[in-house]
Amino acid sequence: MATVKDIMKKDIMTIDMAQTIDDALNEMLNKKTDYLVVISKEKKQNLGLVTERDIIYRAVKQGLDMENISVTAIMTSPIKTINENAGIKELVESLESKKIRRRVVVDAQGNFVGVVDIKDIMKAIK
Repeated sequence: MATVKDIMKKDIMTIDMAQTIDDALNEMLNKKTDYLVVISKEKKQNLGLVTERDIIYRAVKQGLDMENISVTAIMTSPIKTINENAGIKELVESLESKKIRRRVVVDAQGNFVGVVDIKDIMKAIK
């Protein structure tokens, strides 16, 4: 049976916590992605997740100054993770129960190893 590791994307798109919301928007457009993991390069920590929906609903809708406000102001934290060896059913249940679209994937030591989202599940079941 397939596991999260089998369907996840191994490239993790990141942005430093010092960057602005506008920087995040530009990064998403340039990388053709709908999320970024917010990191602290100094502390080598993963702090949160910012998505296109966060930008629209937490920044644009609220009228925030996207050129001057840190991406940390709109990120979701803590990051919702799932173990790479979890089954697809467990993944679907975790997404549904939290009403989210993606999870950051971790290995047994808790290291980030990928990202999995609804689109990956759709591709896997096709």
